[in-house]
Amino acid sequence: MALGIESILIGTDLTTGSDSVVRSAAAIAALTDAELHVLHAFDLQPYPEAATVPGTFQDRIDTTRRAVREQIRRAVPSSVRVASVEVVIYVPYRALLERAIETSSDLLVLGRTRKRPLTDRLLGSTTDQVVRNATVPCLILPDGIDLPLRRVIAPLDPAQPIRPALDLALQWASSLGVGENAPQPTEVHVLSVLTPNTTDAVRRRIASTLERELAQAFEALPGQPERPRKLEAKHVLIDAPTPAEGILDYANREAASMIVLGTRGRGAIQRVILGSVAAEVARGATCPVMLVPPGMWHSAR
Repeated sequence: MALGIESILIGTDLTTGSDSVVRSAAAIAALTDAELHVLHAFDLQPYPEAATVPGTFQDRIDTTRRAVREQIRRAVPSSVRVASVEVVIYVPYRALLERAIETSSDLLVLGRTRKRPLTDRLLGSTTDQVVRNATVPCLILPDGIDLPLRRVIAPLDPAQPIRPALDLALQWASSLGVGENAPQPTEVHVLSVLTPNTTDAVRRRIASTLERELAQAFEALPGQPERPRKLEAKHVLIDAPTPAEGILDYANREAASMIVLGTRGRGAIQRVILGSVAAEVARGATCPVMLVPPGMWHSAR
């Protein structure tokens, strides 16, 4: 079974554009033979009148459930198995995390929350909290996903390489990349962003680290003789004022199909937001971003 994915949980907010999130998750499910679970959760805190109006709770749940099922009808092919559809009144990120455990989900698929006035570095409270506390990969979609994958960018900090992110990038590129008869291979670019004043000696050391990490990850890549793929990988060093700017510019320039990035929290508001690089990349990318949450790479390490 490709990628070892058997269960996918979709968090839909029913906003404009969320059809593409559901449609993309269904496309991945079709290729991995996974079952889909769809969840919409809403918090009544912004609607205090709901506590005093008879029928408000059930009426809103019934209306929302019909909207979710209509979205599934529009976006999910009949050949893909939708194992469950849930509409709940609960804090959305908690609902997603708990439902992911209940459904033994191997992948969470989420839309990108709109920008908020507080700061562009916030990814969005629901998505941010889900990624921070999840133990499985979280696929953040600004729109849809184009398959097969043709170019996957895997940013890596050579000082603290998060290997599960690189492993995941290679696994997705290998499983959902182009077939062996394609004219061009699927590419994985292992990227490190340096400041312009980085010395040549440091550059050589970083290049050596990336090459070693890539070789080890390739060696650990599971074989797929039943569905051979055409795959190439390389390490790349670029200069940029900040890591996020460098990653986003490189992904745009290379027409990336996906960015796979490990996350870590920093600073006094660590419990509230993701590491700034991951949040800025997920906020600004025009392609899907796979975030590997701390729960995965802490376990692996």
